[in-house]
Amino acid sequence: MCRLLLAIAVCAVSLAGAQAAEAGKGPAFRYTLVGHIGSKGTGPGQFPGIDGQGPSGVAVDQVCGDVYIGDLARHVVHHFDQNGKWLGDIGSPGSGRGQLDSPEGMSVRNPVVQPINPLGPPLTCAGSGFLWVADYSDNRVAVFDPAGTLGLGKGQVQAMWCNPKLGLTGCDIVSNDIDFYPDDVWAVGDRVFVSGRLSNTVREYTLGGTLVASAETNGAAYSVAVWGINLWSTYGGNGSSTVGLYGLNPSGPSIDLVHAFPWSLGGPFEGTTGLATGIDGKLYVVDRAGLQVFSPSGRLYGTTKLPETFIANDIAVRYDGTVYITGARAHGALVYSPGPLVTLSRKSFTRTKIVLGGRVKPSHKHDRIVLQRAEGDGWHTFARLRLDARSRFLYSWHPPRRLVHYRVRAFFKDPHRYHSDRASQILTVSTS
Repeated sequence: MCRLLLAIAVCAVSLAGAQAAEAGKGPAFRYTLVGHIGSKGTGPGQFPGIDGQGPSGVAVDQVCGDVYIGDLARHVVHHFDQNGKWLGDIGSPGSGRGQLDSPEGMSVRNPVVQPINPLGPPLTCAGSGFLWVADYSDNRVAVFDPAGTLGLGKGQVQAMWCNPKLGLTGCDIVSNDIDFYPDDVWAVGDRVFVSGRLSNTVREYTLGGTLVASAETNGAAYSVAVWGINLWSTYGGNGSSTVGLYGLNPSGPSIDLVHAFPWSLGGPFEGTTGLATGIDGKLYVVDRAGLQVFSPSGRLYGTTKLPETFIANDIAVRYDGTVYITGARAHGALVYSPGPLVTLSRKSFTRTKIVLGGRVKPSHKHDRIVLQRAEGDGWHTFARLRLDARSRFLYSWHPPRRLVHYRVRAFFKDPHRYHSDRASQILTVSTS
């Protein structure tokens, strides 16, 4: 156990040393706002915007890139594809089996997480894992099959874990060990971690709901994230939440606190509300300072300011480093990229030629970019270009066949050390 704590303590010391870093300064790790998922309204995939009842938890499928956002006003989880297209709702209002009241926190458990894939998910990807939802007001954790690919119908509930203090309609597992007010859930491998605001704990379970270990957080446990033997959670409460680092102990019933970071103006953490870890171990934190990103060893990569009126409450990270952040006064999730924004459009076309153009922003003048077309279940490069002095490109393409609809995109491999490769949205084009 001592070796375990010594190994994790390296991260604690590094993060403690990050207090001197000022917001927006430190190592170059630029995040760019590249989009928004969801909108205001009462239609499909929209958020009514009722004060205090906006978007809550957010999760991302690490294989397919699908995004899930909890809606406190409509009592459902909205399901979007990687480009923000609404695919359907998970759950329905109520307290019965498969229903939701307050979907606060959520996690997608992928059976197999592929390595970071710079070319993005397969074109035919349609969901690969169960969605776990912490339902705060209904005092339970619900498990759904959102894509209908794992033996159940699309959006069907697989299991419900319930605390017996409220109604038990449709519950598969009933136990006092399940937090009365579960606020977040993190499912990975054969373990499920649930954080709660009433018992102020993070608890570890098997996939079958058996309690394995527990950790005290000394306050409201708003969020939980796990990578390897590191478990992160919010620590403390009453508006002064900070971060606690814990070590998972495979051979014992306790989750041991390694370091609780002090709350103080100037950092490293001020009023933390959401935590997430990437599949490469990076730690992502949203608090009053904004979006903070740390290496697995605790080195501060950088801080990105968030809109002042946004009031961030949760965060999720895709396999390529794309970040999704929900806010109490928002109508969905802001999308941030550690790479540039790549655009692609059709400028003109004739019977035999299509002129494609776009740009990379922020500027990467004279760097290379490639154009690709969908072919089978992957991408085929048909042009290699160099950006001009204004970081733009233009290309006259003669497709192999006329009157055929092609799906194309621009793909940029970012030369910066901490940034991710980025592709434009898919464009459908054809000759006349």
